[in-house]
Amino acid sequence: MGARRSRDCSLREGRPSLREASAVACFSGPGRDSIALRIAREHIADATPVDIFEYPVTTGTTDHIRGYDGAMADFYDASAVR
Repeated sequence: MGARRSRDCSLREGRPSLREASAVACFSGPGRDSIALRIAREHIADATPVDIFEYPVTTGTTDHIRGYDGAMADFYDASAVR
């Protein structure tokens, strides 16, 4: 799959709308819906791919060998690849 070109589609005056986005990415807590996606959903075209990045841990604990910092570092590394 080829790399997609990203475009700033933030909801500000003078910016393109989310309906014009080629893809939308958002974050969510572990096992939770994305609050940002819930708010923006009505502004996203039905055919637009939505990629949700679920944090491995927020305020809870983790059994990652390097603890919270290691879990988050691995998450961000894997997210960058996506």
